[in-house]
This record gives sequence, structure tokens and C-alpha cells, in this order.
Amino acid sequence: MAGLASMSSLHAEKASNAQKSMAVYQKAVQLEANHDAAGAKQAYQAALRLDPGNAKARYRLGQLKLRYDQVEAKGHEKKFSTIQIPEFRVEDAEFGEAIRALAQLTEKASEEEFYPNFVIQDPSNTLAARKVSLQMKGVPAGPIFEQLLEMARAKARFDKHAIVIMPR
Repeated sequence: MAGLASMSSLHAEKASNAQKSMAVYQKAVQLEANHDAAGAKQAYQAALRLDPGNAKARYRLGQLKLRYDQVEAKGHEKKFSTIQIPEFRVEDAEFGEAIRALAQLTEKASEEEFYPNFVIQDPSNTLAARKVSLQMKGVPAGPIFEQLLEMARAKARFDKHAIVIMPR
């Protein structure tokens, strides 16, 4: 009888770990959806420690490893887009100058937690010299950046370590 109770207890513990693993897995999925690559990776690994047989967590962790840089870049884009800039003002400034000003204001507004590394890819060197004028108050960095891109006829790609700007 003692052996039977012990097996029943072991089965209950496995079932409990499986439930906990699925709860942690759901948290990992949410973190990944919010573009928190590092947090999602840790959560998937925690789910697998609780239940090594959690096939969903194992699959999603593998997929995350393949797309890690993309998820992380999306996280940077999201963070950049929400940093509130108290005031942005440039008049008849070169695009490159305006972008540097936005980078500095973003760093200051984020209390030096986030600094956008802008890289201008423009072999003809015409983009950085294009003139822009913009005045905005109390707006997140994302819309300011979009307006600057529009005025300079440029587009951008968020990479893991940089925001790459190129002519359209």
C-alpha cells in the first residue's frame, strides 16, 4: 500500500508540474508577443525545467532562437516609439542633424536607458543633407521619427543594434 501511495503522490506531483509549466509557457508566449526576447527565452526555459516534456515550450523556444534578433529588434522599435519627447524643434536643419538631435532627446527622455543608434546608409550622401523643419511637443519619439523620415523621403529598418535609415 505504501508503494501505491508513493506512486500516486509522484503522479500528482508530475501533473502539478505540468500545470505550472503550462502557466509559465503562457507567460513566455505573452512576453514574446510583447517583443521581450530575453524574458520569453527565460520563461520557456523555466517551463521546460518544470516539465521537460512540454512540447509547446520546446518548440517555441526553438523558434525563438531562430528569430531572436528579429523579436529583440521589434522590442527596441516598440520602446523607442513610446519614449515621450517633451519638445522637438528643428528649422531648416539637415536631416542628419535632426536625427542626431532626436537621438539625444530620446536618450535624455529615457533617463539614459535607451539611445537609438541611427545609421544612415546612403552611398550618394544626399539623404543626410536634405532639409527638414519640424516642431512637436509632448509626442513620443516614434511619430517624430516618422515625420522626419517622410520629410526626407527616407525609410528605416530596426535591427538588433541599430536603426538603419536609407533613401526611399
